[in-house]
Amino acid sequence: MHLYSPVIALAFLVPVFAAPRSLVPVEKFDGETSGRHIVTLKPGVDRSSFVFATNIVPTHNWTVINGFAVGHKGKFTEEQINMLRTSSDVESISEDGMVQASVVTTQTNSTWGLARLSSASKLANQNPSALNFQFIYETTAGAGVDIYVLGVLISSPH
Repeated sequence: MHLYSPVIALAFLVPVFAAPRSLVPVEKFDGETSGRHIVTLKPGVDRSSFVFATNIVPTHNWTVINGFAVGHKGKFTEEQINMLRTSSDVESISEDGMVQASVVTTQTNSTWGLARLSSASKLANQNPSALNFQFIYETTAGAGVDIYVLGVLISSPH
């Protein structure tokens, strides 16, 4: 009886001193969300096996270039999110955020220099004195920016 007492006591102490498994944090989106979450699986995790094992059915599946990242997107319950956070197969969980594209404005009859700024390729017309170019820019570009121009007049007789 005395021989088994230390073994039994040790068996109860091991879980107490074992490191707790860390939960995968849920990355919060600073702004409006869709109410869905994006779950990225660790490399090498088979998507169909993971879905079968967890019994969580995503609304979207995706694979990044060369198959290095595999993931799911879906509207999961709080209980499902907590279960995903404890899974050793999950690399990250993020809220699905909503973003909006900026409004673009086209200025016609602009100069060659402005048109060149908004062109991804060489302009067909290379005449810098022509005023038949288009300058494309975001309407919010420059909002909140202060510009100060300092000039020095240089006179050649001095």
